[in-house]
Amino acid sequence: MESRRVGLLLITVAVPGLVIGAWACGARTSIGLVEEYAEMSTAPEGGLDGHPSGSDAELPPGEGGRADRGQAGDGGHAGDDGGHIRDAPAPSDVALPIAVAFATGQAPQALALDGTYVYWENAGGTVVNCLLGGCPSDAPTVLATNALSPGSNLEELAVGGSRAYFVDVSGNTDSCAGSGCGGSPTVFWWGSENLFGAHSVLATDSINLYYTQVYAESLASTPLGFTGGGRDYFIAPDDGISAVTVNSGEVYFAEDATTRIRAHVACSLNACTLGDRTVCSGALISGVESIVASGGYVYFTVSGEPMSIYECPSQGGGSPAVYATDVAPYGLATDGTDLYWTNHAGSGTVARCALGATCSTPSTVASRQDKPLAIAVNATSVYWTTTTGVYEAPK
Repeated sequence: MESRRVGLLLITVAVPGLVIGAWACGARTSIGLVEEYAEMSTAPEGGLDGHPSGSDAELPPGEGGRADRGQAGDGGHAGDDGGHIRDAPAPSDVALPIAVAFATGQAPQALALDGTYVYWENAGGTVVNCLLGGCPSDAPTVLATNALSPGSNLEELAVGGSRAYFVDVSGNTDSCAGSGCGGSPTVFWWGSENLFGAHSVLATDSINLYYTQVYAESLASTPLGFTGGGRDYFIAPDDGISAVTVNSGEVYFAEDATTRIRAHVACSLNACTLGDRTVCSGALISGVESIVASGGYVYFTVSGEPMSIYECPSQGGGSPAVYATDVAPYGLATDGTDLYWTNHAGSGTVARCALGATCSTPSTVASRQDKPLAIAVNATSVYWTTTTGVYEAPK
């Protein structure tokens, strides 16, 4: 699987009343995010930041920018040929939630939550966390400094059993307790020093860690409580697996080589049966950037069509259908009721919509964000990353 990378610039900003530096966190300064569409609505051809829609000036992570696909008659999405590039909506009088700068002076990419902490991985290779209520002494806890850098894949960081799991610079999966490990994480499962090869995509449920093994070309799992006496369980060949998610006792994974999304029953060691089913297939299932499953559907974004979120019924059958169209949907998260996503653009938004086959009226959680990327949600709040910080807004 080709790893996608994002180059981020770490910036230090001074804001009255907020101490922001290389590790400013926990100040939770409120930011009133008001719908300001002047920049978008005055940009030519509906584009952002003065660039035409589909131009390489709005680059999705590591993909070299979006090709201008909006040619009439060639399957593009521009103009009046039934395309998806929409004019920016008019300013709204509906008040948006009050967002807070949860952590600034960061270069966050991957993001994860548990019941106690917010975790993220910075482009420089540090894995850090803060309490959900904010950071003691306004500084995040550094769990590790040896993460694969830059770890832009949204699924190179996972949490489970009160521990963080991440891919290190050697391709191993390392682990650190959420409460800290003295900056010295332990190797949970070797990736680079055995026959199976370096790890890449990670996901967890309450039982297992799921990961791809590059050299063995497989998707495998190991129990979260692994202490050296177990083994990994082979789930499926790695036919270019680009994204993995777990929901309701099943593992869903996207395969670039076969352009399919497949599912396998999530299980513990010695209690599994081989075999899986195809959820959906189609040529556009290549380079899946983010995937979640909930409410009877699997939702995903792809690098080849950066203005759509697709869905497939999780029980299988058929081809992907468009769930929603937006400016630049990328990261996805769900709370079991709504789907949340980031629009990875220079003046991007965070949006939400009810789960289902289609979304006709998404609502805005936050606007004018600097290239929001990863996103996570719990029972009360939405968290997302920008080029320089982690932000939070109430649901």
